[in-house]
Amino acid sequence: MKKTVIYLLILLAFACRKQAEYTLSGTLHTDGNTVVETLGIQTPDTLFTITADSSGHFSVAVPSPKAAFCHLFGVASTGGERRQFSTPVALHPDTPTHLDFHLTDSQIRISATDPDNRTLQAFREWSLAKSRTLWSNPPAETDIASHLALFPSEAQRIILREHPGKATADYLATWANIECLNLANGLFYGKMPASIASHLPSVPKTLDVPYWTLFYSSELYIIEHLQQSAPEPEAQLALLQKEFRTPSLREKVTRRIIENYVRQRSFSEEHLARLDKLCHDQPDKEQLLQQFRDKRYASPGAPLPDVVFEDREGKEHRLSEFAGKYIYIDLWASWCGPCVAEVPHLQKLEKELRRRDVAFVSISLDTKRANWEQKMDQLHMHGNQWIVRDEAFANMMNIKGIPHFLLYGKDGKLMVYKAPRPSHPAWQEELRTL
Repeated sequence: MKKTVIYLLILLAFACRKQAEYTLSGTLHTDGNTVVETLGIQTPDTLFTITADSSGHFSVAVPSPKAAFCHLFGVASTGGERRQFSTPVALHPDTPTHLDFHLTDSQIRISATDPDNRTLQAFREWSLAKSRTLWSNPPAETDIASHLALFPSEAQRIILREHPGKATADYLATWANIECLNLANGLFYGKMPASIASHLPSVPKTLDVPYWTLFYSSELYIIEHLQQSAPEPEAQLALLQKEFRTPSLREKVTRRIIENYVRQRSFSEEHLARLDKLCHDQPDKEQLLQQFRDKRYASPGAPLPDVVFEDREGKEHRLSEFAGKYIYIDLWASWCGPCVAEVPHLQKLEKELRRRDVAFVSISLDTKRANWEQKMDQLHMHGNQWIVRDEAFANMMNIKGIPHFLLYGKDGKLMVYKAPRPSHPAWQEELRTL
């Protein structure tokens, strides 16, 4: 019995040691004209902001991440000019990690004393300088491959000089490859020549790591890689399982493939059946299926959605109130400039049409009721002014952007899903001849 208790205590102590938080501290050294407006930390699965004290010092406990790296980011301003900065940070469970930030009106330099973070900062400075040169003076297409090859070779040179741990050396190799992908895609704006693409790092080999989310655009590169090799979602999911092993990557990218399917496909029973198979292991499968079923309301001939809206006084309304009439619906929001620009045209059209069998309804997608009410007052809006209660209506109607106009017939069936704006002269005349 005594041996069992001792064994359990040893296991408990070991577990506590493994679950210890990482400590990250830093000091912000500024020239008096520079102010750090924002400072935050991103781990593979969390994001939070931090605050330095009056002397520019901060110290935070970083929740134990799945990988011993995080990303520190911030915004510094000097005389109204704002500059973003970011850096990866290697964390150590037994030793606090400390960084010194030197921020002036001309540069942002980050220094560290431990080998791992010295390695990362050395590559950061070299990479920023090299990238600036390539962006300002793009090389000839025939020379780009050789310039991109400098990133992984420089990473290896720094590793040999600084002697970081294996984990940091592996991280830096991944980072160097990501820089190659970023520059190549940026220089060619998505129209990558085959001669360059063949020299780029392999996406699966580069991003199949626990800290993949710390690299900007990583999910986009993975999705593009899958789509190029497998146009259909079923094949994309199979390829994802074959080429990637990281659980968090598989889970998140699987979700993105399914969400893309829901967003891009129009409703049909065939597409619904495919979706049922695609999301068979998703915990919210029924919600996904229902979300897709709701898209039938965005198809010509679809019935009026049975959704409850509210007017300014809080009274509930449904579109079925206008049964037997044509219904011209404006989906808008107070923050949408093009939406606001259409309001005078809509109000004028409603006033001039003077037909009892055409109902005009403006439905706001604002999430803040006060903003909606204030904008209505500013624009002197009249008539049927309603607001949604949540995002369900926009999702149901598959709304991707506003302003968006709908036209329903007297039978309550959708006539035009993307109706012209009221400022369109030909559309004004068409409404008059319904």
